[in-house]
Amino acid sequence: MITTLTTKTTAIEAHIILGRLQAEGIPAFIAFEHHIWANWMLSNALGGVRVQVLSSRIKDANVVISNIENGEFQKYLEAETGCLEKEHCPSCNSNAVKNIIWPWKIAFLSLFIFTVPIPYVQNQMKCVECNHVWKTHKRTYSVSVMIFTIFLFGTLLLIGLALWFFWCRLNCSVARFI
Repeated sequence: MITTLTTKTTAIEAHIILGRLQAEGIPAFIAFEHHIWANWMLSNALGGVRVQVLSSRIKDANVVISNIENGEFQKYLEAETGCLEKEHCPSCNSNAVKNIIWPWKIAFLSLFIFTVPIPYVQNQMKCVECNHVWKTHKRTYSVSVMIFTIFLFGTLLLIGLALWFFWCRLNCSVARFI
């Protein structure tokens, strides 16, 4: 008999768990994957993408899931490869750092005000222990995207100024003499 082990909102998350389970030798299956790919809004209505295993292997699968959630496989990968270095604070050399992101509400508001989405990811990190803030040198967007954004905002600014100038010229008594 097949039992649902976990449900995920997206099929990608379910495939990550499926791959780990199969790598551990546990036969696993995915249900409702294609429904979610076809219409993502059905995910909550169908109960998400289900990762299912045989009932006889549910205990082994739960151990694998807990290892995924606790980061055991990540620790093993870091120990074996040594190339997955974490960011550390340049001030106190602590690994307890987090990304500083703009509030998503500001980016969402800019979508409605300027009709242009502003990405809300910054290249700044903050140490949890000493509260030191620094910029990382990782670029999240290419130079062409930045140039296009600057060009777009400059064009919108010039169009707005031109419209304001013509409106003032038509409606303001002082501007008629210009």
